[in-house]
Amino acid sequence: MLRTLLKSFAFGLIVTFAQAAEAATYDPELDWRTLQTPHFNITFHQGEEQLADELTVIAESAWDVLTVDMALVPRRRVEVVLVDSTDVANGFAYTLPVNTIVLYVTAPQEGSGLALYEDWLAAVFTHELAHILHLDNLSGLPGVLGLVMGRIISVNRLSPLWMIEGQATFMETRHTTGGRGRNPHSDMILRMATLEGSLPPLGAMDGFMSGPPGGNTRYLFGQSLLDSMVRHSSDDALTRWNTTYGAWILPYMLPGRQVFGQSFHAAYATWEAELEARYAAQRDAVMAEGLTLPIILTQIDGSCYGPSFSPRGDHLVFSCNDRDLGSAIWLANGEGGEAEVLLQDRAAKAFTWRPDGRAFAWSSTHVVNDFNLYEDIYLHKLGEDGATRLTSGARARDPAFSPDGERLLVITNDAQNNDLALLRVDQSLTPLTQHTDHTQLSTPAFSPDGRYVAMSVWQDGARDIWLYRADGQPHRRITFDGHTDRDPVFSPDGRYLLFSSDRDGIPNLYAVDLAEETLFKVTNVLGGAFQPAIHPDGEVLVYQHYQHIGYQIALIPFDPSSWRALGALPLPVEHRGALKLALPGGPPVPDPPIGGAEPLTQTKGVGGGGGGGAQTTSAVHDQPASGAGVDDVTATDLNRVADESYAFSVPVRPYRAISTALPPRYVLPTVYSTGFGLLGALSTSGTDSLRRWIWGANLTYRTDNGFVGGGASITTNRWRPIGTLAVSATTVPFNDIYVEEPLNPGANVPMSASTNTRYWEVRNRLGASVTYQWRERSVITARYSALTRAPLEELPKNVDASRLPPRGLLSGVGVGLRYSRSRAYARSVSPEGARYAALNIDTNNQVLGSYLLDENDARVPFNQLQITGQLREYVELPGASHHVLALWASGGASIGDELQYGSFRLGGSYGESPFYQLPEDWRPLRGFPPAVDGGDSYYLLSAELRAPIRVIDWGPSFMPTPLFLKNLHGAAFVDVGDAFFTLDGAAAPRVGAGAELRVDAVVGWAALLSVRLGWGVAVVGSGGYGPLDPGAFYARIGSSF
Repeated sequence: MLRTLLKSFAFGLIVTFAQAAEAATYDPELDWRTLQTPHFNITFHQGEEQLADELTVIAESAWDVLTVDMALVPRRRVEVVLVDSTDVANGFAYTLPVNTIVLYVTAPQEGSGLALYEDWLAAVFTHELAHILHLDNLSGLPGVLGLVMGRIISVNRLSPLWMIEGQATFMETRHTTGGRGRNPHSDMILRMATLEGSLPPLGAMDGFMSGPPGGNTRYLFGQSLLDSMVRHSSDDALTRWNTTYGAWILPYMLPGRQVFGQSFHAAYATWEAELEARYAAQRDAVMAEGLTLPIILTQIDGSCYGPSFSPRGDHLVFSCNDRDLGSAIWLANGEGGEAEVLLQDRAAKAFTWRPDGRAFAWSSTHVVNDFNLYEDIYLHKLGEDGATRLTSGARARDPAFSPDGERLLVITNDAQNNDLALLRVDQSLTPLTQHTDHTQLSTPAFSPDGRYVAMSVWQDGARDIWLYRADGQPHRRITFDGHTDRDPVFSPDGRYLLFSSDRDGIPNLYAVDLAEETLFKVTNVLGGAFQPAIHPDGEVLVYQHYQHIGYQIALIPFDPSSWRALGALPLPVEHRGALKLALPGGPPVPDPPIGGAEPLTQTKGVGGGGGGGAQTTSAVHDQPASGAGVDDVTATDLNRVADESYAFSVPVRPYRAISTALPPRYVLPTVYSTGFGLLGALSTSGTDSLRRWIWGANLTYRTDNGFVGGGASITTNRWRPIGTLAVSATTVPFNDIYVEEPLNPGANVPMSASTNTRYWEVRNRLGASVTYQWRERSVITARYSALTRAPLEELPKNVDASRLPPRGLLSGVGVGLRYSRSRAYARSVSPEGARYAALNIDTNNQVLGSYLLDENDARVPFNQLQITGQLREYVELPGASHHVLALWASGGASIGDELQYGSFRLGGSYGESPFYQLPEDWRPLRGFPPAVDGGDSYYLLSAELRAPIRVIDWGPSFMPTPLFLKNLHGAAFVDVGDAFFTLDGAAAPRVGAGAELRVDAVVGWAALLSVRLGWGVAVVGSGGYGPLDPGAFYARIGSSF
């Protein structure tokens, strides 16, 4: 049998891998190299040469400081991956299988809470290295276990997220000149939560609540709480915490009092009192100066961005992200009233209007080439549906139409360098600047006559307001200080330049009189004021107004006489051009270079007159995925080029996966209950830094039958498609073994009797698959499987073979198609407006060696074609927030030779859970026992009415506890199904009905679980549960579907 199995498997490999391979975690077109420093392996791709070389110095400097402060020196080099695959600033770290830091090199934009930094790589690297040194701290009895079990043991990993992220944010603040701990943006969030009575309790500090401040909590509030605890304990308190808890033998029982000298509850109370006193004094100071009282135009349960008046002042556009409704672009009248959703499921941070007022542009992130999350420019024409994408993978943002409509300026991003560029009709970009010093630009705004452009510019650790000529040449550095100055906009008459600044500790609006070169304070708010926009008639301005609930759009009069004068602007050392030259009527400045191609002009439908653009327009209805601002997947040539001549300061070599993928770094022992006994397992796995190769292996032992099994798999994740090879050996229980009894005198019907010995089937499987994903939502899989089915022990000679499960080799190939579209909001209890569809076709064939043993143990060829499919729809019910009608239809048929017990079995209340895996032939049917019905064909229909009951958002406030309850919701269901061998044998369907109470919770400070407490009874059909039968009541972890 083994020889047949191997032959069959080899044939399957030929069939499966006959197609070309492509797929990966990162873009397959990236070429990777590694720089080696004394303590780090820095892996980077083409275009990142300068950044990687700079990081060699930054990383070693951070090592020197943090390993001393945190009193830990890792034994092997830390792996670092630099990748430029997103226009969103981020990074992460993990310690299993080896210490690894992944940095997305894009620097934060001006509105990010990360925007206060002197060097972005230094800031994000310090944060992530602090994670490594925190989570890798292990000693005492856990350290002894670590010597045996490897890197899977980490007590510090079993910490509240506010301790993990708060500590890294604390170190990022302590050891850099910026950091979120000293950012006025962070202070704003803390201040308003405190003053508005919404400070998260201790049990909610991990930020899993559906409302504000959400994910910010674990970083900002965690850092602030830890800073207070350190100040009331000692400078090395966090290091002592890491060492003490790293040696703690009772995970989740936190030694707060032993380390900090007080309980976490007492420390929280001290911190809360400090915040209330500090912010009460700040509130009193603001009130004494005179609080700005705006009219709030929006009442969104979330945040709104980018208010912008149309050129005639008859419209106001802005974007909002609502916790119930998701993201959308809204359009209001010129007074800010009668706002309606214009484009659902679209997100933007700022807008620019075409001069004719009939269209506006913005930028959004979207998926490019399946592996990248980049920004591009979009245009919407009033009166039309959807939007036109003006660029494809250009990494362009912050568009600005010139007043004459002849030019559209954008900001481009590449390898942490921003540039000002002119967008042309053919989607080409003409750069007006060429930065290599990591300069960051944002929100360009034309002067009324189009001769100058104001921008927020980050250089050398400072974010200031600059005035550029329209050809991209700097004219004047207007502000130069350590504060964040952003969102410049000219007044309609061109006399004033307004912007947002946190120069007094609270973000407010300020104005520069260009004629007199004097500075004024426009607002005096308690939260924060950003993104000013002035009505064309010069009577009012709107801006983004921060409250604890989020950012709202607010309106105040535009009244320079009410502004507070702050004196003359100081002159910078360089770029000291007179501001009055930017006033309307000033001398002309050079035009930007045009070259041989046209800019975006009115005749092309973008600059002005409303003619048709070159791109097609399509409406978008899907929820943005992977952080995208729009569901618009783009394929384009990114044209990445390596700098082969770059002179690195340390040795460079090609990337080698083997050094991190092997050897195994841990072994994890686990024990499961099987219903008949216990199953023990020893598991391990590994991957390399780029996740090109992913492998796993396990060894198992069952106490109920003494079987030693296991499995192994390896996945190549470098190309498209991905490929997987797997092997496994398991056992499956069946009914008792029966033996034939001798015929009694005069009898002609053989009898059989149970041996009272359970039949255990050994299943040995070899498998291979290739999976190709495209356009995010669609997946095609080709697979090969060879499965042997045999008894665990030798059967009695007089065994009743007619009552045995199938024995033999099932060898086949198959193909699967899958489509998914899903969306959910902060307070959703189910996918909403979502769809999932799948079709699978599999065949077992004698050509591949497939056979079964008959009653005489003779091989009989086995040929079967099996087709299965399913469709799920999650329909939003109008007028009922987050009420969903969930529908599931599935079915299958096996054609050809039959298996004794059929190909499908129905019954049971099981759903989808990471904690168990049903046999591949089982399908749930609530109200009935598992496997109550079987056959070679089946159908199953299920309908659920899902409804929210209560948003709980609760965790114990007296101490950090690894439990946070999120939502309570319920569902009423009806399941209808039947399994049969032939159409003639199809009976009336079985119908089950009932209800479930569901709770979503976070346990262990990390794992999101859905618990279902259900009651299901049989309405139609035999063999089901009655209303009071114990089997009608069940508890399950995971969703139903």
